[in-house]
Amino acid sequence: MLQYKRWSEVPGYLMKKSQLARLGLQPKQADAPDGIIHFYSGSYYKREHLYDVERCIPIENYQISIDHLEMNTENLSEALYIINKFAKRKRDTKKDHYEQGHHDLVKSLKQREHQLYELKSQVLTKMLAEERAEILGIHKQIINTQGKRESINHLLLIQVGEHTFHRPAKAKDIKKHPFLGEIDIISAEKESTSLTFLEAVKLLEKYLAMS
Repeated sequence: MLQYKRWSEVPGYLMKKSQLARLGLQPKQADAPDGIIHFYSGSYYKREHLYDVERCIPIENYQISIDHLEMNTENLSEALYIINKFAKRKRDTKKDHYEQGHHDLVKSLKQREHQLYELKSQVLTKMLAEERAEILGIHKQIINTQGKRESINHLLLIQVGEHTFHRPAKAKDIKKHPFLGEIDIISAEKESTSLTFLEAVKLLEKYLAMS
């Protein structure tokens, strides 16, 4: 079993029960955690069980409402930010599971990562068409993977509200928009948000369904 002493050491795919609940998930076997963290909190040490999010199951009859959320650019921007960071965590988790030999999970992680990026792309396309988003330019991303050839990505940088997002650029985009320089792999680290992951997904899906 994996053990940790600081939250900064815990990989994104391991979560405690309260974190899982925000995703509408629960451990399949609560008495069989995938990891444990022992950490100092205030004046004493605490212990939390950690569970691999990919091995968890949906909470039965879990209901979520977004009726209180306005379909404004601010909320859509935050929702995009949340699913974008979650997709990047899938990217990193996929690598971790592959290195640990959990090949049974890698395929499902790839599929979920693709679904989230596809949702992001569709929302960005619609927001650009409605002039609720703006293309700022092109970033060049060089990826060096050990044992593999160097790969180069050209990415559109798009501003939506307070957040910016990337998506693959086409040849015509590279010619049309200004070059903004090179970037590294984008971190999956996420700042605190007011929306949960499930609220974010539901809001974006509702937005796409609107005529």
